Amino acid sequence: WYGDNYDCDHNKWGCPNENCTCWDSRCYVLSDRNLVKVTEDQNVPGYQNVLKQALGSNEKLNIQEIDFQLQIGDVILLCSDGLYNEVGEEYIKKKMQDGTSADTLVSEVLLLDPKDNVSAIMINLI
Repeated sequence: WYGDNYDCDHNKWGCPNENCTCWDSRCYVLSDRNLVKVTEDQNVPGYQNVLKQALGSNEKLNIQEIDFQLQIGDVILLCSDGLYNEVGEEYIKKKMQDGTSADTLVSEVLLLDPKDNVSAIMINLI
């Protein structure tokens, strides 16, 4: 995924309140202008680029499940570590509050010559 935005009609699709993760990407939710980091990183402590588990491995995954109540007007950001490691949460919060698209956010980070891949998806709950 790279810089995509999606609108989710809560009434039509019944957006899920659960988020599952097992990688080095993060899920953030901007709710009432506050940024919440919903997921916990799945890296080996002390080794930023070493994952505890990964899709495609032969080991059984212990998928992290988070129950998080979403509300209409929330903005959800799924982003790779290449994005959040380059700019930090305050930058991400400001851009989400300003209504910056995922595509623009990724483009801005790519200008910084990031050390890792940069991907993002934003979902606007309507």
